[in-house]
Amino acid sequence: MDKITRHPLYQTADILKRAFLVNGFHLYDNGDSPEVISADKIVELYGLPEEAALKPIMLEEGRFALRTSLLPAVLCRMKGALPAKELICGRVYHAEDKTLPGRMRLEGVFADREIVTKDWEMLLDQTIKEIYGIGAGVIFEPVKKDVFSIAVKKGSGDKVILGYTGYGNWLARALSGADEDSMKIWLFTIDVDSIALDLHHIESRKDLYSNLLKDLKICTENAPACGNTFADKTSNLLRQMGYTEYIGSRIYEADAYKKMNMFQGEWDTNNKGMTLVEPLGTNGENVWLPTVLTPGLEEVIAENYKAGEETVRIFDIGHTYLPGRDGGEPVEKIALSIGAFGSGIDAKSFKKDMDELLKGLGISNHFFIPTDIPIPYDKKNCWLVLDETMSYLEGNFGGIGEKARENYGIGVPAYMANFELNPLKKKAASEYYFIPPELE
Repeated sequence: MDKITRHPLYQTADILKRAFLVNGFHLYDNGDSPEVISADKIVELYGLPEEAALKPIMLEEGRFALRTSLLPAVLCRMKGALPAKELICGRVYHAEDKTLPGRMRLEGVFADREIVTKDWEMLLDQTIKEIYGIGAGVIFEPVKKDVFSIAVKKGSGDKVILGYTGYGNWLARALSGADEDSMKIWLFTIDVDSIALDLHHIESRKDLYSNLLKDLKICTENAPACGNTFADKTSNLLRQMGYTEYIGSRIYEADAYKKMNMFQGEWDTNNKGMTLVEPLGTNGENVWLPTVLTPGLEEVIAENYKAGEETVRIFDIGHTYLPGRDGGEPVEKIALSIGAFGSGIDAKSFKKDMDELLKGLGISNHFFIPTDIPIPYDKKNCWLVLDETMSYLEGNFGGIGEKARENYGIGVPAYMANFELNPLKKKAASEYYFIPPELE
């Protein structure tokens, strides 16, 4: 297959990552770190200017928050790794962006002994050329003491702000274990959303986050995702199978679960999401973080059906969240949601796709057991995913139930799947390293 769809935001992030990797950086974290942090861990590691600083979305009566930066949670884990060129990619959230609070960022560290501003500027200049071509160059423009904007002057003469950089403060030095005065620590922040708008000539973030297939298909490439996480492997495989990756909502309205006919009683802790202190959105009713990605999936299926799409195959990989026990740290997982409808798609073909996906991920020993218990599904077409010991692999799939299709206005049979990636990753690893007893 020559041309495979790639979400323009993810493609831009990969372009940036590859440019830094070519210039000696190590991809330390590619989106696996938790997105919910304790409120007391909201810290500033360098003097990020006001226009780039984000206001945290507070959760659970102010005890937790969605992260506004990536570095604080991982910088302490890099201790002892200096000198360093480390890169982190992931989502951050901004409470003042009412309609699109989540955005993609790259953050990183360049640390070594006796490096000066010019050393860092020259390294970034070479990195910029990997992105914008040999005619481009970087300009450091001071925005405050020891903090600079990273301005890119393109070959055409146009200029775009790539991000910001500055010396790490005392807290950054303490977290990273830089106890020598000669060790210089530069931190940097790049807003991937802004660069995606520039590289793909997209007018607004609303257009960038459109989940209509006609918009998602503006970007095609057959390069694999830049990274080696299990999520990257899953994304590559699904794209190869003809599925298009979208970015679903990470904040749900109050009736999201009711709309998809998913029971949410007080006793049902598996579906009791974390609540926002202050609702977002124009209607002021966005109150949940998702416990599953399927409500967002059904919303996107409905959008494409109403837009006149005849055949849709889509998927989303993202974080889900459950409140911690007795007020403790939240339980955060990485989940996969897959959906389809249209010509040539029925229960049998969708089931075949799920089989192909699991085998492609290295999970040969799996079984699909029919069930009529999960009420969001069509009771005649629903399966649980089990392993050879009949243990649940935290996955299920089938037809979207009639009630849910009614609520969303989906006028054709449609199908969805829901998986947690960590159980699949463990199962794939156990099969890969399995040694028959007679060969031990």
